[in-house]
Amino acid sequence: MTTPEVRVSEIVDSVLDGRLASSRACELLTEIPDDVDVEFVRDRDTEIRKLIQRIYADGSALRVHKMTELAVAAAELLGDDWIAHVLLAGASSLIDLGSGSDALSLLDRAEPLLGDNPGLTVFSRRMRLHVLANNGAHEEFDALCPAVIADAEQLAAHIDLAAVLSDKAASLAERGLVVDALHSARAALSARRRAESDPPHKHLTESRLTYHLAQVADQAGQLEEALSALENARLLALSEQDAEFAAWMLSEIGFLWDKMQDRERAEGILERAAREADQVGRKDWAAHWRREVRDDGDLRQAGEETRPTKWARALAILRRQPERLDEAIKLFRECVADARKNHDPVNEADARCNLGFALSRAGQSMQAEMAVRGAILVAQRINDPLREMTYRTNLSRMIFDRLHLEEAREEIESALAIGEKLRAQVVSTEMRQSVAASLANAYDVAVVAAAVSYRPGKWMIAAGSDPDGSEPRPDLLFDLGQRSRAANLVEALRIGAAVERSGEPRLVQAMLALRAADITVELAAAEHTNLTEPIAARTRAAEELHTSARALGVDLGRKAELAGVTELASMLGDGEVLVDLLTVPEGVAVCCLTGDHRTSAGLLGWPIKDRHRLLRRLVRTRRNHLGTSAEDLDDTHAELESALQALDDALLHDIARMVREAAGDDVVRKLVVSPENELFQLPFWRLAALLGDATVSVLPTSAALPVLRERTRSGAKPWLSVAEPTGSLRYTGIDVPADLGYADCPPRADELLAALPGAGRVHFATHGHFQSQSAYRSGLEVSASDATDPLAAPDTRGRTDVELFTAAQVAGRLHLPHCELAVLSACESGLPRQHDASEFTGLPGAFLIAGARNVVASLWPAHDGAAAILMQDFYRHARTEPFSSALAKARAQLAAMSRAEVVRRLGDLDVPVGDQPFACSVFTDCFQHFGVD
Repeated sequence: MTTPEVRVSEIVDSVLDGRLASSRACELLTEIPDDVDVEFVRDRDTEIRKLIQRIYADGSALRVHKMTELAVAAAELLGDDWIAHVLLAGASSLIDLGSGSDALSLLDRAEPLLGDNPGLTVFSRRMRLHVLANNGAHEEFDALCPAVIADAEQLAAHIDLAAVLSDKAASLAERGLVVDALHSARAALSARRRAESDPPHKHLTESRLTYHLAQVADQAGQLEEALSALENARLLALSEQDAEFAAWMLSEIGFLWDKMQDRERAEGILERAAREADQVGRKDWAAHWRREVRDDGDLRQAGEETRPTKWARALAILRRQPERLDEAIKLFRECVADARKNHDPVNEADARCNLGFALSRAGQSMQAEMAVRGAILVAQRINDPLREMTYRTNLSRMIFDRLHLEEAREEIESALAIGEKLRAQVVSTEMRQSVAASLANAYDVAVVAAAVSYRPGKWMIAAGSDPDGSEPRPDLLFDLGQRSRAANLVEALRIGAAVERSGEPRLVQAMLALRAADITVELAAAEHTNLTEPIAARTRAAEELHTSARALGVDLGRKAELAGVTELASMLGDGEVLVDLLTVPEGVAVCCLTGDHRTSAGLLGWPIKDRHRLLRRLVRTRRNHLGTSAEDLDDTHAELESALQALDDALLHDIARMVREAAGDDVVRKLVVSPENELFQLPFWRLAALLGDATVSVLPTSAALPVLRERTRSGAKPWLSVAEPTGSLRYTGIDVPADLGYADCPPRADELLAALPGAGRVHFATHGHFQSQSAYRSGLEVSASDATDPLAAPDTRGRTDVELFTAAQVAGRLHLPHCELAVLSACESGLPRQHDASEFTGLPGAFLIAGARNVVASLWPAHDGAAAILMQDFYRHARTEPFSSALAKARAQLAAMSRAEVVRRLGDLDVPVGDQPFACSVFTDCFQHFGVD
């Protein structure tokens, strides 16, 4: 007779191979030999343990079910405890394989056999809860859950408790009870961390539970917590040596940024995730994250593990093969059905929205709207505000395209209300900017609807009256302009004003700590480093500032109210016109306001592709002209002037016309221009010549006008001058007239941080560097410091003797309570980050946040000699003129200056050819004035 171990394993293998019927196998396994002894029982025990291990390891639900029944038969000799263990192992494996109904039948059989074993009872009931949660049996789940949680807590069964709490979070989230779901997800992770042993299931590892927390936090609109949890899950996966899951977490981070409309950042992260997926052999993941799909022939030959999902296939068709929209529509409908079957409302909502987009592309507008409305209902049911906002924006665009303007306005206002509430809910600047970016599409629709002249069935890109329909709405446009951008900058200005009024040094330090912490979050996000600790530090800094303010009786409450048109008009003097510019895909919405409340508004047709094309052309022609040889000077000058004429024709002439419409018969003496997004790169000084030599100032947002106008600055000396540390710029030493009494300040970050808070003015004459990917790392060259400041940045050319005094250091380390003027005589010192939130992140914005009332900075590389002459004359006129007027007069003088005068002031080195060598706009228009004089 063979040994019992061999006999059991042979019988099991025979059944699995199809050589023996299961019924006959069970008969053989329950046979008890006449000579049963202790050794036989011990061997049978060993064989059952091995079989249980096979049950856990097998990947086929059918095989698991067969092995479980065979193991039950083999375990009859050992008693009820072993039968219960086998049934629980089979149920657990079937749950992992998605066969919840079969698992429940095994649990029903196991539970009567558990007797007084509380640990196995909790294990069995928590698996039952898992199946109930996955099947959407919420009432039954709610009835059983509290008792299981109580028993698990009493037994200190931390793994079981974590599993139940995680399932509770999933059940609550599916029903839209996201606040309670988030609490349960946090508690699940906390319980898992208390467990000393590893869990028997992969979905209960700390990395998986942290990922689940991220999913629930995302659904609850807690974007910082979601992002932090995803980053922690990735780190945990790496520590668990789970490279696949680590790559997956990186992709989830990318998709979260993508959902917040930060597409450039998302694409970079997804490419990193794809490279990691390639390294672990998951080519299918890599292709999906790169939005790649193979040809049909490749698809037919691909194995199941490399075949793209229905979702990926449908998206690829939608992007690359519009002639096959019918196939994409069919696939998206299948995705909706699959998501409903799997009780996956998030994927159901996204699939419905994509179905709506595909139907819209196919010209089936009514069906498209119905699909998107279905997505909105699902998002509402699960209480996912970011998704609901995105879907409502898509729906409003569809309705607007059918020229149902009022209906579109109602829908878009709902989207804006959701998004603005979500933006107020997040705490860090970077997350608020990201939510603002995700709101950008909604604002675009709202702006177009408010800016166009409209009559039923027709809308025109035009300004002016339309007696048969509605006219542009300036009040609403100014409101939208403030709501859509620079909320963080204005909040920083308002908090700074409150701190200054308090006169409390302790509050100043707490305010700077919060600003530095906020910037650290932005830097971590921009540079793809872990956000967990920066976000936590930011939270601590905010609590410290508000606690200190309360103790001192200072109100630092976040002010959400906007500056209305009446308040903005009251801030304008005689001859001043506020020009608010909002970018939308169709063009630029322009709204003008005078001090006596006269307005003009409209939408200028300058599509986004044309804008970007002209901006690239301007950059290229300026670069060519600055670097050209003498023989090519006329050609490059002609190219530049042609590009500038195109700018005038596309935008500036129309702005000037609308300014004149608002001003009427009044003389326009000054323009206060508030651009948005890429428009910050434009030389708005060109408007001066179109409006009778008015002066021009630039504001980051019209909402900053009241705050900056009320900012009093004595400008009392000391006035400080900061020179380029290496002596590589020939003329910076003559920027400032000697008789003004500017004192030299050593060009070191520590010296600057110590000296500038007491300065009434500061002049930098050095190299400047703009970092488009991480604008807070933009800065001015100074000598390298011995101390390491995480807000500093190395020199962009790799030199070790210099570093950058960055926008991050200015905004996060400096308080300038006396500074009336900061002049940044350096290359590209006036450029801000290009971001849909239009937050004006860069050196001018940093100096305004730090406390300066006026900033002069450059939009492109400055010619050393031209900048020196411009600055000399600017300071001479600033003795008696407002700063914007002084800059205007200096520009005019530079343009008209003869060659002889230039040579007299500079010498004959490095002076361009021509009778008026600096007449070209590349020299005269480089510097702009930011602020309010």
